[in-house]
Amino acid sequence: MAGPDRIKNSSDDNSTRRPHGQGPARADQAREARQAEALRANLRKRKAQAKAQAADAKAPEKGPKA
Repeated sequence: MAGPDRIKNSSDDNSTRRPHGQGPARADQAREARQAEALRANLRKRKAQAKAQAADAKAPEKGPKA
C-alpha cells in the first residue's frame, strides 16, 4: 500500500541527507588536508635528521689518543 496512509519510515526522511555532490568533495578536501599535514611533518622530520647527521659529521670523534 503506497498511498498517503502509509507510515513514514525514518529511512524515508531526507532531512539527514547531504545535498548532492557535497559529501565526496568534503571527503576529498579532508583527505588532502591530512595528506598535506603528513607531508609537512615528514619534511620537518627529515630536516631534523639531516641537521643531526651534519652535526655528527662535523664533530670530532672523542676517543683514547694513541
